[in-house]
Amino acid sequence: MAAIVVRNVAFFSMLGFALLEVLFIVGEYWADPGGVEAIVGSSGVIGSVLGVSLWALLSPHTARYYLWVTVGIIAAISLWWAIAPRFVMDVMDERGPLVPVAAIIAAVPMVFWGCRDWVFTRQAGVALVLVALLPIAGVAASPQDVARGVLAAVAIMTVPYAVGGLLYVVADWLNRRFPAEKLPESTCDNSDTRISSLLPL
Repeated sequence: MAAIVVRNVAFFSMLGFALLEVLFIVGEYWADPGGVEAIVGSSGVIGSVLGVSLWALLSPHTARYYLWVTVGIIAAISLWWAIAPRFVMDVMDERGPLVPVAAIIAAVPMVFWGCRDWVFTRQAGVALVLVALLPIAGVAASPQDVARGVLAAVAIMTVPYAVGGLLYVVADWLNRRFPAEKLPESTCDNSDTRISSLLPL
């Protein structure tokens, strides 16, 4: 029971935080630049998050390859930030906080992936920790005058996913440590035959 509680706490906490972040990002798009760019940007963020999250929920076995690729992309972007911070800052000044937004778009589907089945909970937890902490490491490795102004903002946007990822890892450990408690397979009703019988997993 403890494993289920821990995973549920992690899932709903990250989901609530993700909703607030997406609403904030959409609001920023409409505040500046607004107009057509706001429609395109908002649609891109919402569509990406919903589409990949649905994929991770309905077919986690296939989605995991894409999700791990996104971890690699975030790692590459974070390294780029550490090597050429001023160039990245110039891009973000012109286009908005692309790096934190990319991390959020990558992280939210992992939240659903981890709740889909115990088989994926630990993997999702590790992936979430990496996606959340790599951008912070990239900023921290850049010159102090560049990082000082954005490190706190990046941390606020990503650290909750690192905490949630650690809770996923703890939940998986509890599930393995106390196997008699493994009743529901998923927060998302994976054990419900109304869903699982329809999914080609």
